[in-house]
Amino acid sequence: MNEFNNISNEQMAKLLSVASKKLGKSEAELKSHITENNIEKLSEKLNDKQKAQVTDLLKNPKKVEEMLSNPAVRAMISKFMK
Repeated sequence: MNEFNNISNEQMAKLLSVASKKLGKSEAELKSHITENNIEKLSEKLNDKQKAQVTDLLKNPKKVEEMLSNPAVRAMISKFMK
């Protein structure tokens, strides 16, 4: 996950947790797909628009950081973490 050096471990864990629940895959499986750059496996259950959004996020760690800084996103993550 070298592309994600700007994201803290805590932020990455939260992102993986939310994505895991949304995609119905384990966090370990998602992390494996990310490190292997296997976007197709990550996005099997997503529609085309969602696939494009995931691809864009994975290619741009700055966008992930911005997304995780958004209060609405933080609230949603907190809700899913409970």
